[in-house]
Amino acid sequence: MSLGVSSGDLIGSWSLSFSDIAFVTGKAETARLGLAVQLRFFAGHGFFVPDHASIPSDGVLYLAEQLGLDAKSVNHYDFSGRTARRHCAEILRHLGFRRMTQTDRRALSRWISDDLCAGGQPINAMLEHVFLWCRDRRIYGPSRKELERLVRSQRHLYLEALLARGLCCKNREA
Repeated sequence: MSLGVSSGDLIGSWSLSFSDIAFVTGKAETARLGLAVQLRFFAGHGFFVPDHASIPSDGVLYLAEQLGLDAKSVNHYDFSGRTARRHCAEILRHLGFRRMTQTDRRALSRWISDDLCAGGQPINAMLEHVFLWCRDRRIYGPSRKELERLVRSQRHLYLEALLARGLCCKNREA
């Protein structure tokens, strides 16, 4: 498991609402903590837990305490298994998310080009912002790989346009 979380972040990011608790406790006890981790991780990051190593141990302990469970039970939850995939779909419904539309994709592409590319951030940082953009709009986007391709494509187009403007300006000066 990864590094610890500050107490303010712990409460803000890993607290379960009453509706979250009702949602989680409606499942088999063996799956509750893993489901709660998926729920809070997605709510915070805009994507689901890729593996056990990505979960802050303080977050797991805090969730286990809220649910009255043993924190070690998360080790038995297969984040890539069929049950976890079903839980992801249920979490999206619980949180009121919808699938990305073509209109959403065009708006996201514009935002990447207009706002993110100008900042000169690395691809991974841009990708994190893309997930948060989707999360804030309650949109569940395509896979991480597909979103990364979109980010790389928009960055490439942005750089080409930037270079073209630069060459165009130099030709005018000559």
